[in-house]
Amino acid sequence: WRWGRDWNNDRLDVKHWVDGVGALVKRKLDWIPSKLDSLDAPAAKASMIFVNGHRKISISNQELAFLRAYLEEGGTLVAEGCCGKAAFVESFTREITAKLFPDTAMSFRPVRPTHPICTSYYKLSPDDIGGRVLRAGCQRRRVILLNRDISCTLNGESVPEREKSRATKVATNLLVWAMASREA
Repeated sequence: WRWGRDWNNDRLDVKHWVDGVGALVKRKLDWIPSKLDSLDAPAAKASMIFVNGHRKISISNQELAFLRAYLEEGGTLVAEGCCGKAAFVESFTREITAKLFPDTAMSFRPVRPTHPICTSYYKLSPDDIGGRVLRAGCQRRRVILLNRDISCTLNGESVPEREKSRATKVATNLLVWAMASREA
């Protein structure tokens, strides 16, 4: 999702993500940077919207309206503080929990071992995922906030093989889970 000036820190992460998962599932997948400014935007048809950043994010009312409609239609939103940046994670948490569905108490809770993102392709533990799931009362929203970076690794940065494997498997599970719930 194209937001502000801090939305494309790892220029090849999503390309590598989509290409890798596409090869595994033997399906041509695509991606496109998109603003969330209307329900005619390319993102409205996507199985998953990915957003990350280093700095504080501020989500406009127009973007919030888009996200509400997108999530109500079964879309998945995955967010990540690029390079593990706390400013993004903290501001995203505040923006989403306070503004996305303002009449509903929401919080991000740790991923449980029974969550489908732990088993949608690879068997992973919640620690492998390194994220939290948005909960609204007893209802789960399809919003995942990663506390552990995957985009830098997907971008091709040099990391230990174990971390590369973890990030790639997490990315695979997230996208396979999103695709299974909403065909684009």
